Amino acid sequence: MLRLFASGVLVATSFLPAAAALPGGANELHETYQDWQVNCISDDKGDQCVMSQRQVDSASGDTVFSVELIAGEDGGLLGLIVMPFGLAVAEPLFLSLDEKAAEQQLEFSTCLPRGCLVEINLDREIVDGMKSGSSLTVTGAVANSDKKVPFAASLQGFSAAFKRLNDLAEVE
Repeated sequence: MLRLFASGVLVATSFLPAAAALPGGANELHETYQDWQVNCISDDKGDQCVMSQRQVDSASGDTVFSVELIAGEDGGLLGLIVMPFGLAVAEPLFLSLDEKAAEQQLEFSTCLPRGCLVEINLDREIVDGMKSGSSLTVTGAVANSDKKVPFAASLQGFSAAFKRLNDLAEVE
């Protein structure tokens, strides 16, 4: 079964853990925590919640970069990063927190009409750093160039969105 993420990206629902019932028996939930959103949907397959940040081109309205995360095990997060076209997909991407050295090396998994997908698995240590950090940056190589380009997600509101996502994922 496929599920539509906030960016319009389809992923296998086996990747998504079930959430507890949405408050008040709602079918949908949309909340904003500064630069992060928490969105949930409820259907006959259960409730699914994701926290996300999407950056768009102001002129075209197209998504330039997005991060979509679900509650993982042991305080971690799993999800997808949607990167724009024009990057060297055979080259690794580097994830860093604030101005620190790369925390993780990432690989592209595939490209779709909305952008190129990168699966992400953030352990508790990285998530804890994100709670007090200011930005999460993914740096990639420009295709046919030696130039590197960073894409930064603001961490303003991350802690509150993370807490809400985990509260919604708890089994009652």
